[in-house]
Amino acid sequence: MKNRLISTRTGAGARRRRVPRNPGRIPRSVAAILLGLAACDSATEPNPANPVAMVLHAGDGQVAEAGESVDVAPQVRVVGETGAGVAGVQVAFAVAEGGGAVEAPSVATGADGVASAGRWTLGEQGPQRLEASATGLGSVVFMAGASGTPAAVEVLSGDGATGEVGTRLAVAPEVRVLDEQDRPMAYVPVTFAAGQGAIGASRVFTDERGRASAGSWTLGTRSGVQQVVAAVAGSGVEGNPARFRATATPTQPRRMEVTPSPAPGETGRRYLPPATVRITDAYGNGVPHVAVGFEVLSGRGTLGNAPPAYTDETGTAFVDRWTLGGAEGEENSLSATMLSVGYDLSGSSTVLTVRPEEPDFDIWLVYPESPEVGPRVRAALDAARMRWESAINGDLSSFFTSRDNVERCIPSDGDYDFRLRTTIPFDDLMVLAMVGELDGPGGLPAQSSWCWAGQRGAIVLPTVSAVRFDVADVEALAEIGLLEAVALHHLGHALGFGATSIWNFVELLGADETGPFFTGRLARTLFDAAGGTDYDGAKVPLDAAVTPQSMHWRGSVFGLELMTAALAPDANPLSLVTLGALADMGYRGVSAQAADEYVLPESGSASAWSAAVAAGFHMHGDGLPLVRRIVDASGAVVRIFEPEGGKP
Repeated sequence: MKNRLISTRTGAGARRRRVPRNPGRIPRSVAAILLGLAACDSATEPNPANPVAMVLHAGDGQVAEAGESVDVAPQVRVVGETGAGVAGVQVAFAVAEGGGAVEAPSVATGADGVASAGRWTLGEQGPQRLEASATGLGSVVFMAGASGTPAAVEVLSGDGATGEVGTRLAVAPEVRVLDEQDRPMAYVPVTFAAGQGAIGASRVFTDERGRASAGSWTLGTRSGVQQVVAAVAGSGVEGNPARFRATATPTQPRRMEVTPSPAPGETGRRYLPPATVRITDAYGNGVPHVAVGFEVLSGRGTLGNAPPAYTDETGTAFVDRWTLGGAEGEENSLSATMLSVGYDLSGSSTVLTVRPEEPDFDIWLVYPESPEVGPRVRAALDAARMRWESAINGDLSSFFTSRDNVERCIPSDGDYDFRLRTTIPFDDLMVLAMVGELDGPGGLPAQSSWCWAGQRGAIVLPTVSAVRFDVADVEALAEIGLLEAVALHHLGHALGFGATSIWNFVELLGADETGPFFTGRLARTLFDAAGGTDYDGAKVPLDAAVTPQSMHWRGSVFGLELMTAALAPDANPLSLVTLGALADMGYRGVSAQAADEYVLPESGSASAWSAAVAAGFHMHGDGLPLVRRIVDASGAVVRIFEPEGGKP
């Protein structure tokens, strides 16, 4: 008969006991007795009612908290000369170690030869022993462990390791559990769980030294920091759960991909945002520190004296110094080749081809790796981007910024992974686009704000902005046809419309007893042309709900224009007044053809706007609370604006 090993502790030197694999089967020792009886007198028929042995049947090797009962009641089985169960044999159960009690100290076997002690309630923390005996049959022993309430869990080994994805680490996660006097606690169940990859054991009891090990840890196939958590039951346990972190590194390079810029490129200008080359392993993880060389193949473009680029921690290298040549629409091509030796890489060279256009205005939407921005939001933002790019044709100066600077535009109340490079060149406006939790269904569908702006003489325009949608509203907005309008509205804020701090800084904002107003000359002229000549207040009227982050046209005057504080399905026109305000701010090449047909509603007729506000999808307070900075041409910060209410 095969036996299984049961250990009351893990690790080297663990003490082991043998317990029958199938409780109730006849052990070899008992079988030998039966065979011996048969050999003594082969002419005598074996007597099934004559008890010859008592064996463990169920309930051995359990663990429970001190003072609690084990899950399975201890049971023995008495067998006769034929191996069948014998009824009516009196069995005594007595606690031999650990304290505690059994429900039935003395009980007779049933028709199947089984006798049960009933509920076994364990005593104080530590090993427990219960002895079952019957006259003429000797005794058998049940072992159990009583665990106490731990006071602390501490990491012993297995934290801070590094290994390739998909491989087993050399050291398994191991913890030690202590009581209030810092003494090791045995028999405490510890649960191990891996966020990625696999562990050897998910539930382990501490040994006599208070230790429990997961046995092994095999990393998952995604590079980066991976984690195993070890936890014990109970509240207020110091260090619980214990966390083990390991850095999973990519394997050897297996693939190279080139991604062009989202912009088509402009002849005679550097290709920005730069094209990227990404080198990945067999699992799609970016491989860092791989050298990539570039060569111009066609188009009369130049690379300067660009040295080889090296992939960063995401496996990405950037074509930083490619100036496109030739006429508009002329093909420019560039080859990228992996120069690092020692790797077997399929497709180690690839070609990127672009056709540059005349310089114009570009919005660069940047999405995080996680949490993922779904296809509906991406499509809405892309449509909004194209609409604003059609409205603004004048190219601005290219910018370089750093990863640290851009990360200051990420809201601190969300865990967003943008995988940004160290130095980031771009042209003309970078917008970080995110989805997160705002205020739940209904109410505020999104937030936005500029966070970096460049000063060009008397003109100050955003260079880096951020937009965040409320994940709870995305589906509802899409169903009623408002998602694209919300995206268009908030990219308008990203461009700087309603940017209270910038408008104040460049003296485009005024206020009187009627409320705030925009002072730009072109916007005032177009406001009158849209029917505002009879308006007797200061022009152009803004919503009285002023915040440091954002402002809107006054809804009671404008109705459901795009940049008021309310949106409704099949409404929200982009007016010439809004485009005029952008031109007043300093945007060049603003196109009147991009505007929708729009006239101001009749005086006092604001019912549609009021109904939209009442419906729930309003924009009051839609400014994303970020620290905002203005820099001059040298990159020096000339002004800092803190968000309303303090830190972002």
